[in-house]
Formats: sequence, C-alpha cells, structure tokens
Amino acid sequence: MSTKTDPHSESRLIDWFARRGRWQRLGLAMLSGALMTGGHPPVSLPWIFFVAMPVLVLLVLTAPRARSAAWAGWGAAFGYFVTGLHWMGHAFLVDPERFAWLLPIGITALPIFFGLFWAVAFWAAWRLRPATPIAMALGLAGCLTLVEFARSNILTGLPWALPGYVWVDLPPMQMA
Repeated sequence: MSTKTDPHSESRLIDWFARRGRWQRLGLAMLSGALMTGGHPPVSLPWIFFVAMPVLVLLVLTAPRARSAAWAGWGAAFGYFVTGLHWMGHAFLVDPERFAWLLPIGITALPIFFGLFWAVAFWAAWRLRPATPIAMALGLAGCLTLVEFARSNILTGLPWALPGYVWVDLPPMQMA
C-alpha cells in the first residue's frame, strides 16, 4: 500500500481558495468563525479549531489585497461572536414587552464591533505576507493574540469568548 501524497495537493487547495469570489470568501470566513465556537462549552470540542483555523489561514494567504484579508477577519469574528455571545440576547427577554425589539441589535452590534479587531489582525497578517501556510498561520496567531489582548482590555474590556478558552477543559491546561 502506497502512502504517497499528491505533491500538488497543497497548491490545488490554495488555488481553490484563491478562485473564490468576495462573497464566497466572506461566507467561508463567517462559517469558520461560527464553527470555532464549538470548541467552547457546552459543545467543548477543541479539535474544531483545527478544522476552522486552516480555512482562515488560507483565506488570508490567498487574499488578493489587504482589504480582502481584513474582510475575511471581520467575517470570521462576526460568525464567531454571534454564535459565541448569543446568550447575551436572553437578557432582552426578561421583560419582552419592553426590550424584545432590542434583541436583534444587541446580538449583532457587539459582533460587528468586535469584528473590527479581527479585521485589523487579518490585515496585519496579510501585510506580513509570509510565503508559506505555516508561516502565515504563525503570523495570524500572533496578530490575533495581540488584538484579543486589546479587545479584552479596551473600554474596560470584555474578556469573554477568547479563542484560547477552548483549551481550558483539557487536562494539561488544568494543571497549569
């Protein structure tokens, strides 16, 4: 049994991402961001990050312009925070006659704002322009770390739904 892999499979995958239009790229980013929240409780499947993050890395790597990378970051953050912070909408249902009309605004305004942070991270990662997917992954991870630090401290901070929280339930993290 041969274990050879196609040497061109990586370039075919990169080409596939490069051929996606702007709306397809935004949809892929939103879907990947939404999938990432599956790593958090109550689902608690951190391996989902290993499915979603490579898609985001490839979206940045194949972005034709820095602005395209920034839109991918915004879309990923919007998908991530809409699904990760959906529980905040329940507060508007305590007195639904008075506050239910605010529910759509409440669960979309914060993700729209947080998307700006991730847009900066994806823009910066694109500007670094590492040549390989591994280097891009490391650059994007570094940029996301910096903007998530900023997000959790700006305007008195909101350190909820940090991507690193997916690792909290794993035994090695509990020993730290």
